[in-house]
Amino acid sequence: MFAKFAMALLCTLSLSAPARADFIDLWANKVDMPLNKAPHTGKSRLLLIPVQIDYTGANGSYPAIDMNELQGFFTAPASRTQLNFKGFIDIESNGKFQPEVTVAPLVRYDGCPTMLAGANCTISRGDVTALKHGMDFVRDVFRRTHDENKVDFSQFDVNGLGGEPDGVADGVMLVVNVPNVGIGFPIEYVNSGSNLNGGNGGPLILDGVKIPYVAVGGSSMSAGKVRFELVVLHEFGHVLGLADLYYEHPFAADPYPRWEGLHFSLMGDYPYDERASLPDPESRRALGWQELRVASGIQTMTLQPAAAGGFAVKLGMMSGGRKEYFLAEARGPVGPYDLTMDASGKPVWGLSVTHVDWSRGPRPEQGAWTERLISCLDCNPFHPFIRNLESQNLWGLVLAGPMRLGGKTGTSDEHVLFTSGGVAPIPGAGVLSMNNRYTATNWYDGSDSGIRIDNVTLNADHSVTATFTAPYVADACADVTCAPLEQCVTVGERAGNCDPLVAPQPFFDGGTPDAGGTTTTPPTVSPKLHAGCSTGGTGAAALVVGLCFSLLALRRRRAIS
Repeated sequence: MFAKFAMALLCTLSLSAPARADFIDLWANKVDMPLNKAPHTGKSRLLLIPVQIDYTGANGSYPAIDMNELQGFFTAPASRTQLNFKGFIDIESNGKFQPEVTVAPLVRYDGCPTMLAGANCTISRGDVTALKHGMDFVRDVFRRTHDENKVDFSQFDVNGLGGEPDGVADGVMLVVNVPNVGIGFPIEYVNSGSNLNGGNGGPLILDGVKIPYVAVGGSSMSAGKVRFELVVLHEFGHVLGLADLYYEHPFAADPYPRWEGLHFSLMGDYPYDERASLPDPESRRALGWQELRVASGIQTMTLQPAAAGGFAVKLGMMSGGRKEYFLAEARGPVGPYDLTMDASGKPVWGLSVTHVDWSRGPRPEQGAWTERLISCLDCNPFHPFIRNLESQNLWGLVLAGPMRLGGKTGTSDEHVLFTSGGVAPIPGAGVLSMNNRYTATNWYDGSDSGIRIDNVTLNADHSVTATFTAPYVADACADVTCAPLEQCVTVGERAGNCDPLVAPQPFFDGGTPDAGGTTTTPPTVSPKLHAGCSTGGTGAAALVVGLCFSLLALRRRRAIS
């Protein structure tokens, strides 16, 4: 029933909504901030709303929120020795994003809220009549935060295109004490209509500020302790535009029961524990957080670990109908960050190589994100959007599963890190499939990419030196579309990166295909005016929001220990 309804909903949306923007699309569309994406550079002021539901059901009581720990994690100065919010953002963004978080007073429900009065105080999956309940719950939390707890939402609009207020909240997070809940919640709004008491219709506008999206994170268990801050780290990535890269296990006939999705990524195989991995290099590249070096010919380079600010090497360029390339970067723990590479209980460092194919990536059209609730980006480990190349060619991550500190057996994560040797195309490899498994730098159709990595050496300081070979690149900006108010660096070793505009220049380059294979038409308005554009809300869009929220309780991402 759920799948049939979802497909019908997709058809409805495609007929009724303008094809202009999407949510959590990894910046396939670069001109839909603030409608679908929050600012990801500069100084933002974020609001975190803690929500406690005092509920006891068949599975016991929901845990009470520890407000002191929540305050400490989100408001403490950036730390290089202990995982906290500011430190994590600083590391993953290479200092380009500096958010300040205010923790609002606790919103508390005595018993299950009437909006969530389904089984076990959740929204029943596939229940069409319950689709509006998620939106009603979110609106009620905002109403109580504003009216009862007297939070002034105008204080949370200080950043936008150009680093100035734009009438939209910089970002809002909800932490709820419901176990395993997690979602990036897009709130479709219109320019007129009702207020917060208007049910599902009308915009969320408080103190003159629109709130078009919210990150919702529940509780998780880590080292035998209930944690409230770890799930929302992943969900906050969605309001910045990052997409899910885990494997959404189907309910029946699961073809890859041990597969958990992309490794070494907060947006992929993240077990919601204190070993918070950075997002993968492609997600950081899309946000402009990851510095790149575009390989051309034969070059030997030394890469520092990503958590220490090291650059990634891009090998290959998108052209014509092919949207593939490879990214190589040094990975490994630096202080409390990037600790997922602790195979067998000891830290490891090495070269991580990922294969990116934007023909399998997010599409920018309005509502396309709903397809990813059914067919996720990394559902097919033999041709996903982003894939780890396994350094030992064992395919254990798909067939045996990752090693977990909680006792799972399988291939350890270090089998994704190259510490010696290298990787190159295989002649006559053929199409990658379950019956034709290999680790190499062939394109997915089996053809020779001309890309190879040789002489990998892990150095004493945990940096990695390697020789990179790629086809000659005449224009490192040829497959790059930068965000508004940015331009692509055309010369020097940083060619192919996007930098802020330093002087008035044309707003766009005439419609260069972006990383999602789409072409953006130059706007006819100024950058400042364009920052406030939006698409209209529709009845179908409201149903989509409810559909997304209905996945909260029973959505299986990965094993949580």
